[in-house]
Amino acid sequence: MNRAAAGGNAAPTATEAWDANFAAWQAAKADYDAAAVLHDADYEQAQAEGRRYDEALAARVDELASMECETRMALILTPAPGLPAVSVKLDLLFGPSQFSDFGAEDDCISAWHRRYTDTVLADMARLQSEFAETWLAAWTKDGGSVVIDDEGKAQIGWPVYDLSPNYREPEPTLPQEVRDVSFIYCSTAHDVTMKARFDALKMVPGGVDMLKTYMHAKAIRVAVHTPEAGQ
Repeated sequence: MNRAAAGGNAAPTATEAWDANFAAWQAAKADYDAAAVLHDADYEQAQAEGRRYDEALAARVDELASMECETRMALILTPAPGLPAVSVKLDLLFGPSQFSDFGAEDDCISAWHRRYTDTVLADMARLQSEFAETWLAAWTKDGGSVVIDDEGKAQIGWPVYDLSPNYREPEPTLPQEVRDVSFIYCSTAHDVTMKARFDALKMVPGGVDMLKTYMHAKAIRVAVHTPEAGQ
């Protein structure tokens, strides 16, 4: 079932919008690159033959360059669905080939950088907030806690399995040895899961800072599990 049939004229998701604009930019870039190669070859041949180069072809190259620029700007302004998309934007903005035709003194460069860097910063802020929100929801759901102390530091911890929301009393009808093994297995799984989540937070560049920024923005100083909200 297509999106129109399922929900009318539903707006595209961030990923769909990004994919469409990325494809449009790649197609426009391919057209421009191909025309530019033809123009350069004709220009060199015209010089060797002592004639004028093909002005119509040169005009076409300019037209395609404008189209490529427009699709590139549309891509930069499209909300990034993930960190790889942010990397693409940074490369489009600051790649070594983007400003080869501009002099260092050109006034438009700094203003252009400021304007479009803002879109990258907005993407980063949104993605960081989404990461922190997702991580915190899973962390507190399994009994983890985060407390922002008076010095602004994040105190992050989690309970042992039998004090966590996931604790389940082993079936009383089972032999004691089986009950003991079941508890050890569940306790180990819980501890490994929480350690892995904590390590993931530390491994993400700026992960703890993202978490603190998110909690400050939501006015959360103590994040703990609650049966109703999961945190």
